[in-house]
Formats: sequence, C-alpha cells, structure tokens
Amino acid sequence: MSVKHLLLILIILCASVSCKNKQDIREPIGGQKPAKGTSGMVSTAHPIATRIGLDILKSGGNAFDAAVAVAVALNVVEPMNSGIGGYGTILVYDASSGKARFLDSSGKIPINVDSDVFRPPTLGYMENRKGPKAVTTPGNVNAWWAMSSEYGKLEWKELFEGAVKVAEEGFEIDERLARIIGYAFSEFNGYAQTIYGKNTSPHQRHLLNHRASW
Repeated sequence: MSVKHLLLILIILCASVSCKNKQDIREPIGGQKPAKGTSGMVSTAHPIATRIGLDILKSGGNAFDAAVAVAVALNVVEPMNSGIGGYGTILVYDASSGKARFLDSSGKIPINVDSDVFRPPTLGYMENRKGPKAVTTPGNVNAWWAMSSEYGKLEWKELFEGAVKVAEEGFEIDERLARIIGYAFSEFNGYAQTIYGKNTSPHQRHLLNHRASW
C-alpha cells in the first residue's frame, strides 16, 4: 500500500474558539503567516512537537512515523492534555481501495468494576474517580506500535529520539503550562513537585527537564 494513497486523520479533542465574525477566523493569530509546504506538513498543539514531526519527515519517515513521534513528544511538552495513559482514535483511509480502517486505542477498566459508580446519581461518584479502580489500562503505546509496525518506515526507537532529547535537555515552560501546573501543584505528591516546582512553589518561566525522573 503506497503512502501517497493513504490519508491519516488523527482525531483530537480541541477547545472551542469563539470569533466575533468570519474575518477573525481568517486573520492569523499574533500576526503569524499561514504555514506552507510542498512536500509535507505537520500541525500539532505545540511548536516543539511540530518540529519533531517535521524532522521525522525530513529524515525519510512517512506520515505514520511522524504521527507517532508527535504523540510521544506531546507527552513531554503538553503533559496536561497528552499522555500514554490516555486514549485516542486513528482513522486510515486507503484511496486506492476506497476502504477505511479504524483503530481504537481506548483503555479498558477492570472487569469487575461497575461503571455506574463513576457517574451520578451514585453517591460520592466524584470521589470514586480517584484511585486504581478508576484508571484504565493504557492503550496508546500499543496503538502507536500497531500503526508503526504496519505502515511506518523508520525503526521504532527512532520515533522516540526527539522526545527523549527534549525531556533530557529541557524546554521552556510557557505561560499556559505554568498556569496549569500552578492549578494542580498542591495535588502533586512530593516527587512530582520536585519536577514541576522548587521549594514547594510551582515553576513559572523555567527550563523544565525530566532527566532527574528517568
């Protein structure tokens, strides 16, 4: 199956954006010019993840390789929204055959857990959402592997190199990530606070690296 015959759609949950009028939609944010490409394009929620995806394409990888590398990178630079413990969906359309394939990487809850305990009208349903019984079995990495092994071109380990480098060398926390860390910091255990803060205070504009946690 040729890569050019494949269309990969990664379905991402996005926050809705309100605009005053249609003109607002067409105007680039912050005066930025629209990105253009002749050989490929990568769009992600973070510029570092985008760069890693582009590097994969430039090194000979295809869209599937780039998708995995981007997903791994977002675990590092966007920990509040992306993670191997989450879930996702992957839809692959083969234009030559007109067929679509769907991969569901959603995790599974323990078989003896009644899902009704996590929602109303069950008393204490919010408290029930905490703890091991509320954690699904992670399925993302298995989905990445399935996609990479069937459609990818590069070696599996190569897809992690960009994210590993960023995690070890560090990246600057932007205002948005600093704000979210601040919201949740008091709920972090002591070890997590040493990574995302210093002297019991959350990081602000700071070079964050995960070397100490590996």
